[in-house]
Amino acid sequence: MDDGATWGIPGPTFLWLYLGLIAVVLVGTLVRRRRLFAGPDSVRVDQLTPQQAAYLSGGPRMAIYASLAFLRQSHVIETTQDGRLQRRGGLPAGSTSLDAAVLHATSNSARTSQLSADRAVAAALEELRSSLERAGLVVSPDVARSARRGAHVLLALFALGLLRAWSGIRNDRPIVYLVLVMVPLLVVGLILLLRRPTRTRAADRALVDARRHYFHLSPGQQPSWATYGATSAAMGVGLFGAAALWSADPAFAAEAQIEQVRRTTGADGSTTYSCSTGSSCSGGSSCGGGSSCGGGSSCGGGGCGG
Repeated sequence: MDDGATWGIPGPTFLWLYLGLIAVVLVGTLVRRRRLFAGPDSVRVDQLTPQQAAYLSGGPRMAIYASLAFLRQSHVIETTQDGRLQRRGGLPAGSTSLDAAVLHATSNSARTSQLSADRAVAAALEELRSSLERAGLVVSPDVARSARRGAHVLLALFALGLLRAWSGIRNDRPIVYLVLVMVPLLVVGLILLLRRPTRTRAADRALVDARRHYFHLSPGQQPSWATYGATSAAMGVGLFGAAALWSADPAFAAEAQIEQVRRTTGADGSTTYSCSTGSSCSGGSSCGGGSSCGGGSSCGGGGCGG
């Protein structure tokens, strides 16, 4: 028995206990997160509406773009010379609450960038998010908080390691192996704390299946919206982004200031991203308004765990 051991626990003994506790918490955290972020067992392609697909793909802004595509193809909105949206008809059949809110906002000649700030549009977007949350496709704040509990425990273990290391230094004990365990523990704990998926794995699978099913609506296929109709136009934007709107109706997309990122590679190999709205950005910005750890080493009698 080492009478001078820090906290009365020999370094090697503490290190193995510490590693074991980390392993148990980490495995439990990963298993719990996998269950929390799973979502429903299956989601049929026909269960996703265009605006749901848009929200899952690109959040509230993409849902607004999908609504604009639907309303535009229904011939009830147009743009003015100064880039404002203008209503020119009544609410078309098959409209959603978001479509109604967006159409009402265009009655006041709103710009595309102003739509999300409209009270009715914001309420409709919240309703859309809530429906996806209830369906198990969007991660709710409660689920996200629950998933972060394991990360909090891991960071608490890191704090315990700091206390042990500090005590070991004061007790003139080596702490090299302890530090080598603590560094990856901190990294993993921070990753699990900061990484919050916005959608579940079921939603990811549903989007993959939907893009495969509606591949004919992708911009590369140059689909005719006049042939497929307003709902398909909205689905194309929802699944394939604003590029679908630019491909099918470039004049409207430009006048309505729908953002689209274009990538250009310069002669020096640098990459520049330019936006269709006229702004520019570089270094990988989006132009949007919007490991495992373990320890296999063994310690001698030198008290490597402090």
